[in-house]
Amino acid sequence: AALAQTRAGIPFKEFLSLIARTAGGRVDLSCHQIAQAWAEAGLVDLLRRQDRSQTLVLPQVPRFMMIRRGPSVEARLVGLATSDVVAVIETLARDCAISWFPATSTLQPSLLRLSGVRAERVAELSASAGLPEPEWLAWSSDESAPNHLRIPQNVVGLSHGAPPDAYRFDARWDWNDMVFRPKTINGRRDLVEVERRRHPARCSIYVVLVDRDPMLWCHFRTWALLRAAELAETAPFYATSGGDLRAVGISPIHLPLAIGRLCAVAGAGLPGPELDLGGKVKSYVYPFGSRMLHRVRTLLPAQWIENLPKKG
Repeated sequence: AALAQTRAGIPFKEFLSLIARTAGGRVDLSCHQIAQAWAEAGLVDLLRRQDRSQTLVLPQVPRFMMIRRGPSVEARLVGLATSDVVAVIETLARDCAISWFPATSTLQPSLLRLSGVRAERVAELSASAGLPEPEWLAWSSDESAPNHLRIPQNVVGLSHGAPPDAYRFDARWDWNDMVFRPKTINGRRDLVEVERRRHPARCSIYVVLVDRDPMLWCHFRTWALLRAAELAETAPFYATSGGDLRAVGISPIHLPLAIGRLCAVAGAGLPGPELDLGGKVKSYVYPFGSRMLHRVRTLLPAQWIENLPKKG
C-alpha cells in the first residue's frame, strides 16, 4: 500500500526486504523471482540507473486492459491498486461478473477481472473510480502481433566485443542449476558462459563468452542469458500440454518483459515462481493457456522452447 501511494518509487533492496518480511524470512533468490513476477504482472516497473548502482521500483498506475471475448469484453485491472481503490471498483461494478485472476505464488497479488461486460461499461467504471481510460489489447491474427511483442534480431542495449575493463568478475552462470555462482564448481568451464561483472559506482553488466572470449555484453540479465542459451543450443523453456511455458532452476531465465506482461493481460494466469514447501524456487511458470501459447510461439525463436519437460 505504501508503494502504491508514492510515485517516486523505492529502492529495489527495500522492495526485496518488504517481500522477505511478508514471507517471514530473509532476502534470497525467491524474493528476486517474486519481484520479477510483480513486474511482469504490470504492478510495478523496475528502473535501472546505468550511471550508478541503483534500481528503483515504481508503481504502475492501475487501469483496465480490455480483451475482446466474442460479442463482449473481458477487462483486467493491471497496475498497483490499493485496497481502497479495489473496494470502490467492487462497489461500482456490482452489476458485473467479478472474479480474481489467480497468481502463481501467495506472495503475488491476484488480479481483478470483469467478464462478459461491454467496453462502454468498463469506460464508465474507470471514470467513476478515477482511473485512466481503459486500453485495448489488439491482436486479431498471428500476422498482426504488435511490434513491441516481436523478438528483434538486434536487441537494443546489446554491445558486441569485450566490455569496459572497469567491470570486474562477480559470478558465473551455472547451466545445471540455472543460477549465478561466485565460483566454478569442480573447475568445470562451459563453451558458452555468462559472467556477471560489477562496477563500484554503476549497475552490473552481463558478459557472454564463447570459448572464454567475450562475444557480447549488456545491462540486462534476461537478454544476456537468452542469447547465451541460443549459442549453447540449450532451450531455457519447455511447453506443457496445459499451455504453460516453464523455466526450471534456482534462479530461472525469464521471457522478455513484454511477453511476460502479455501472459498477465491475456493468458490463463499470472506468471511467477513455483516454490517448494521450504519456499525455494523450483521453476518459473508462464500460464498462457493452450490457445494463447500457440500465438506466443509464433513470436519466439523456436530454439527457446522444448516440447517436453526436462528430465531430472
